[in-house]
Amino acid sequence: MIVSKLHNHKNCTPKVIWNLCVAFSKILDTFNQIHNIDDTQKYTDIDYQKTYLGAVFCFESTKCFLSIFMDGQNYKTKIHACQTLLKYVNLNQFGFLDDNRNPENLLKLIWNHIQEQLKFQINFDKMPTASANISST
Repeated sequence: MIVSKLHNHKNCTPKVIWNLCVAFSKILDTFNQIHNIDDTQKYTDIDYQKTYLGAVFCFESTKCFLSIFMDGQNYKTKIHACQTLLKYVNLNQFGFLDDNRNPENLLKLIWNHIQEQLKFQINFDKMPTASANISST
């Protein structure tokens, strides 16, 4: 149920999306702790598609978190989607990746988006407020 809700996240409220991100983060943490998987392993021998959490470790789920992070309209959901993506401790956990969606390209895409968001926020913070414009006239 949680995976199907994630895959239909565009029809969800920001609160539901936020809860999905938190739930997935906890699932990923628990799985990695139980199986002693840490970030020192770039790849693992585990075929995540064949685990009991195969639907979590698929590119469709990764793509949903990327979509929320990159295209979401709510900053809290964007932050939680980013935090959830950071719970994937090795590159295999992102799901099947082809030549265009290889882990290096995926990580570059995420990094570029973070930089764009920071630039936007910095420029937004520098903009004069409407009240300052009104009082100066």
